[in-house]
Amino acid sequence: MQVMPLSVNPCAAAQGALALEIRTEEELGKGSFGTVYKGRCLGVEVAIKSLPRASTEKERTSFNKMLQAETKAFSRLNHPNIISMLHVSIDNPSCPCLVLELAERGSLWNMLQQDPTIPMWQRLRFATDIACGMCMIHHK
Repeated sequence: MQVMPLSVNPCAAAQGALALEIRTEEELGKGSFGTVYKGRCLGVEVAIKSLPRASTEKERTSFNKMLQAETKAFSRLNHPNIISMLHVSIDNPSCPCLVLELAERGSLWNMLQQDPTIPMWQRLRFATDIACGMCMIHHK
């Protein structure tokens, strides 16, 4: 188990909140925009997305601007078909991360790959739920 350095929640920092300890446990997946781990934050199981590290000050500034814009957009979303962002940690440039709601049943992609017998009506329900989440995103 890896313990991420303490970080301050940018939203709560203005209210004098204490730093959070974010603990990573098992790796859930890897992609071009980072690695996702199952972990814990404030005693709650979460998904922790470790973000790529910027190598120059210019890259770091650009990355932070992009992350702030994404965080602002994400904070306006509240929908049962969209994973919630719980915390952003960029205080330590060597290990920036996002703390997200954990999808306890894993990824839809993995579920569909592991069980080809999922009935068509259930697959259509998944598609409808995805479309509802995407519609909400586009209208915000």
